[in-house]
Order: sequence, then C-alpha cells, then structure tokens
Amino acid sequence: MVDILKVQEVVREAAKLFSNREASGQIKQKGDFDYVTAVDEAVQEYMKMELGKLYPEIQFIGEESDNSEVDWNGAAWVLDPVDGTTNLIHDYQNSAISLALMEKKELLLGVVYNPFVEEMYYAEKGKGSFLNGKRIFVSEAKKMKESLISVGTSPYYKNEADEIFKTFAKIYKDCQDLRRCGSAALDMAH
Repeated sequence: MVDILKVQEVVREAAKLFSNREASGQIKQKGDFDYVTAVDEAVQEYMKMELGKLYPEIQFIGEESDNSEVDWNGAAWVLDPVDGTTNLIHDYQNSAISLALMEKKELLLGVVYNPFVEEMYYAEKGKGSFLNGKRIFVSEAKKMKESLISVGTSPYYKNEADEIFKTFAKIYKDCQDLRRCGSAALDMAH
C-alpha cells in the first residue's frame, strides 16, 4: 500500500516551487478568469514523476492534463498542483497542493499542503484526519448560528454572481460569519 509519509515528502518538495515568483508570473489563460502558471505546470510534472517512481502501478490525473486515458476503475492519484492559482499570481499566500488517491472512484487518502505557513493536512480512510501530525476533528457546532461557514465563488461564471451572492446573504444571516480564502482545498481543510 501507499506510505503516507513518503507521499507527504513528495508534496513538500514539490511545494518548494511555489516560491518561484518569476514562474508565478508566467501565466496562460485557459478561459475567462481561469489561469495556469509555470508553477502549476512544474508542480504537476514533478508530482507525476516522483509519484510514478514510488508507485508505478498507480495512474495519475492532473488538472493540467488531458486525462482521457484514465481507467476510472483503477487506482489513481488526483492532483490540483496549485489550488488557489489566482492567489499565487498575486502573491496572496493562501494556495495549496491538493492530492488524493482514489480507487474505483472511492477516496482512500488526501493531502492538502499550504507551504506558506507549512500546514500539512492529511487523512487516510479509516485512520482519521491530521494537521502536522496532530489529530483534528470537524466542528462540534450543531446549529448554523454556531458556525463559521466557508463559501467559494467561481470566477468562470461571473454571470451568475447575483444569484450566488443572494445565496451567500441567506447563509450569512443564519451563521456566525463567512470566510472565502480563494483555495477550496484549504477552505475544506480548515
């Protein structure tokens, strides 16, 4: 099986590429407000290569890849090399590498790493969730009014902003407060 400590080490090494401000400024536009940087591409290539060395039998699915040859019934790494690319472009240090291992569409483990603050979130099915080696748990809040809620927007669908923000307003009125950090993986980890 997979050694979570080895996987974390690969993620930490790949995350060193986030500090390359020149590569962060090498931007391609995939669509309206949808960007990929040279950092995204370098992290993905590094992760694919290193995970392939450790686990050659496991397929690789990357956000910046075609992925058309993937056998969805087999084991596969699923990678977002820079979750929060717009944050990275603006040097707003709230981006992460988000990696999962799935088999037959079932999630077996996940790693989310924010190198700017050295937070390594990880979980394995049946073994719990951890932050930098310390066990973590979901909130014990039972009611919306006790909850801090993370929300996300999709800059690719700005034409839906009015409806999205109406929904946010309803949620905001029922909870303690809202947060939006620009990295869905970090929002979920937090």
